[in-house]
Amino acid sequence: MQVSILRDLALVVAGNNLIEGQTVRRFWPDYEIFRYSKECVFIDKDHSIIAPDPNEWLARIQRDFDGLWLDYSDRNKWVGDRMTVGFVGGGHRWLIGAVKGETTELWEGGDELGDRKDPAHKIWKSGYVRLEADWKQTREPGRGVADMKAILDDTLRKIGAFAREQKRDNFAESFEAARDALTGKPVRDPMFDNGEMSRETRQLLQAIGSAWVFGGMGSWNDIGFENEKDNQTYETLSNALYEQLNEAVAAIANSTWPKHQAPPPADGKSWWQRLTGS
Repeated sequence: MQVSILRDLALVVAGNNLIEGQTVRRFWPDYEIFRYSKECVFIDKDHSIIAPDPNEWLARIQRDFDGLWLDYSDRNKWVGDRMTVGFVGGGHRWLIGAVKGETTELWEGGDELGDRKDPAHKIWKSGYVRLEADWKQTREPGRGVADMKAILDDTLRKIGAFAREQKRDNFAESFEAARDALTGKPVRDPMFDNGEMSRETRQLLQAIGSAWVFGGMGSWNDIGFENEKDNQTYETLSNALYEQLNEAVAAIANSTWPKHQAPPPADGKSWWQRLTGS
């Protein structure tokens, strides 16, 4: 999974855990997702700093907000998001929603290349921009963890069999490992050990890690087939898996919504279209 998506997920999980009253160990700069980040600031649209780092942002979330949710949308470029996900600024567009009563703050993250010669290899400037401070529109609910496990299992079975048929055994092994993770004992992940994440949620998280084969050169995206039927099967299964993995990430994040708070607002309408005009 790309670091930017993993960072969004970690922020939402940590923030909701803190709101629930759980202890989260020092987030920044210790987490692996920040290994190459020189900074990770949270700014408003006018570039004023709201929080200088993730720790301060999470403290603000714990103090002032009801809960966090995570969602995404297509970028609607000339090439599909699956094919660009391995590049900075590629893949789906993700937003974190920080809910406070009837309003929501909308946050979008990004990365910019800094000093390539940094002695500590901290070459990325990371950060988040608050796009809206008092968004009052509701959002469409997504499917839950249990549903995503069942959907992913079927797609992984199909794409794994296809990879075997095409003698792409290294990818087939990744898909098979992901299926095993959906029912097996989850491996400990230090980034998500703070809260009470359920066993099935941890299984789904581990499966995503094994099945996420999308990137640049050498990835599952970087293959094709001369046979048109095989190529069509590849495209259909690949697009389905990519979309389902993204949906599963959002399902994991949103499953941590604080139990003592009201559910995130939802009305079945496309809030993304209203915000982005897409």
